[in-house]
Amino acid sequence: MTREPISERRSLVFGDPWLLDWCAAQIPGTDALGWHNQKAQALGLAIDGKLTACMVVHDYHPTHRNCQISFAATSAKWATKPTIRAMMAYPFDQLKCDRLTTIISERNARSIRFNIGIGFKLEGIMRRGYGDCDAMIFGLMRDEAPDWMGLAISPTNAHTPRSMAVTA
Repeated sequence: MTREPISERRSLVFGDPWLLDWCAAQIPGTDALGWHNQKAQALGLAIDGKLTACMVVHDYHPTHRNCQISFAATSAKWATKPTIRAMMAYPFDQLKCDRLTTIISERNARSIRFNIGIGFKLEGIMRRGYGDCDAMIFGLMRDEAPDWMGLAISPTNAHTPRSMAVTA
């Protein structure tokens, strides 16, 4: 993650449908129409007035308190802890998700490193999930997120693995 220069002016942009199109244009093989059809939401970051990064929240399941997210950026310069924390507040705090999922092409080493760096864990591989290459499935649980994300853990969203669950 990069250190944020004091002279930069950063602003978050939320809810405009064109953000979905911009984000899809940055990710090869992504269909923005699919995101529009499922009412996905995008949160963009502008640095000095220029859109630089975007996070799309899609496949949201409120009953199960999870969603899928996709990041896109034109530069690594956007990825500061305060910016990531602000973006992750939407799915975790506003949508009350306990779990985030991201699916990444095995060929996208930069995205894999980024997601592991912010706390996502590899959970599985979908063989040929992207046609001629595998899709890597990563998850981030609220109660496993790094401390710098500042997520509150309450008894209602703390997870007890089945193997440790107490039964009466």
